[in-house]
Amino acid sequence: MKFSRFFTAMVLLGGSALYLSACSPPQSETANQQRPPQAVDVITLVATDVLFTQSLPARSIASKKSQIRPQVSGIIMQRLFDEGSVVAAGQPLYQIDPTVYEANLLSAEAAIAENKANLQEAKADLSRYTKLIKQKLVSQQDLDIAQAQFDSLEAKVGVLEAALYKARLNIQYTNVLAPIEGRISKSSVTEGALVVEQQAAALAEITQLDPIYFDLPMANDDLRRIKQRIATGELERVAPIAELTFSDGEKYLHDGEVKFNEVQTDPSTDTVSIRVEFSNPDYILLPGMFGKVTVHQAKRTNSLLIPQKSLLFSHDNKPYVYIVDSSSTVQQRFVAIDRAFGASWLVLNGLEVGDQVIVAGLQKISIGMTVTASDINQQQQAG
Repeated sequence: MKFSRFFTAMVLLGGSALYLSACSPPQSETANQQRPPQAVDVITLVATDVLFTQSLPARSIASKKSQIRPQVSGIIMQRLFDEGSVVAAGQPLYQIDPTVYEANLLSAEAAIAENKANLQEAKADLSRYTKLIKQKLVSQQDLDIAQAQFDSLEAKVGVLEAALYKARLNIQYTNVLAPIEGRISKSSVTEGALVVEQQAAALAEITQLDPIYFDLPMANDDLRRIKQRIATGELERVAPIAELTFSDGEKYLHDGEVKFNEVQTDPSTDTVSIRVEFSNPDYILLPGMFGKVTVHQAKRTNSLLIPQKSLLFSHDNKPYVYIVDSSSTVQQRFVAIDRAFGASWLVLNGLEVGDQVIVAGLQKISIGMTVTASDINQQQQAG
């Protein structure tokens, strides 16, 4: 009797378990119904203007350099500048003994005065002979001699005037002047030294440091492509501005200006030399120093930028991104990219303004999956 009641209870319990099992939905189906959509971070694309720049190594050179040489020979009487100082254009640098040249000037002045007197006399004789020939009181030969005498003296006066001009120049050249403004080097001669006209050794050297140039090599292909894209209207010209960064990362205070590029390509490197001018009022920049110059090349308006971390590549190396469409579904978009701007890629085609590009949660999504999108730009604005 006890066994019969135990058996009946077990049958009832088993039946209840089977009933409950039959009525309950599958476990996997319940999990799918309870799992929320995958959360992803997106950015909403907006049109922006991007500036095309290129950073290249560059070396500085002086904008002007002049070696000082004497234009007349003589003894240096005085040095008129402080070595290493900044001199102005036209400032006296050396005084050469002018005694000999002053004597030459006096001699030239006397010679020209004498010959001008003789010329006046010859002119009077020619005038008189011209009148007498009409009266047939002198022969044609006498008139010809008077004319030749006048012409000879007139030519000699011209030669002597040139000699007088040179004598005056030599007096001026005894005062050696700075041809340009800049910082002057040490002097190679002292007072009492004999210098020679147009000698090989320079007396000193002046280097103009303000402004100063930086020359940088740009790949010929890069320069050509930028010009082509400007010609097609894709890019716009911008002011030829440049920025200088030192080796330690510090930026130079003043912006530079791109002056020109060479008209020939270096055949060994296929590069074109670009010259940039920087103001250097405090003489911080010195010739021969190196730096990195960033050149502003062109501007692209209404452009789309995507974070580099959002870009993926297919098995055949085609770039693509995931976007969230209007129904909160993940879609794949293949894109064409150009160059990097900071941490972003410039997109040439494949995306439009307003597209929501997924930037986080990429490992947990697949095409067609429903997701919950959180816009990073709105989060940043709210923060």
